[in-house]
Amino acid sequence: SLAEQATQESELSELRRLQEDQQLEREQEEWLAASLAEQAQQEKDIEELRRLTVIAEQQLSGSPTAGSTNRVGMSEQDGSMQQQGGAYKQTQQQPSSSSASAEVGSLEEALGAFGLAHLWPVMRDEEMDVETYIMLEYQDLVDLGVEPCDQPTALELIEALKLAKE
Repeated sequence: SLAEQATQESELSELRRLQEDQQLEREQEEWLAASLAEQAQQEKDIEELRRLTVIAEQQLSGSPTAGSTNRVGMSEQDGSMQQQGGAYKQTQQQPSSSSASAEVGSLEEALGAFGLAHLWPVMRDEEMDVETYIMLEYQDLVDLGVEPCDQPTALELIEALKLAKE
């Protein structure tokens, strides 16, 4: 009877250990799956940043071919920009007679490419061009009234434009 009880306790202890091992394996598998998903998202984010950097470089170089390819590839962005006051559409229809207005258009397009077209009216009112925009820092964005949800993307655009200028 004591031997049977000791055997049962031993089996019960072994069963608990196996259950704990299984739980640990499940937790490790969940962690691994989450890590892989996070890595995949980071890779997508990096690829998107590279794509946007190329767009910014094309806009800064003033390449007509690059710009027209960009506009074709951004038809969805164009639609959202037109819904946000039509500023993008109006600027595209106006011929640029000086390099300053061409730079303002480039900033407008870069903002649109990064999903920040709604910031264009503020930048336009501040008479900001690409050269001025890339000098902005975090506190400048706050002072301009850029919403906290847009600040990281605005800072990414600043960095992308700086890279494109190099």
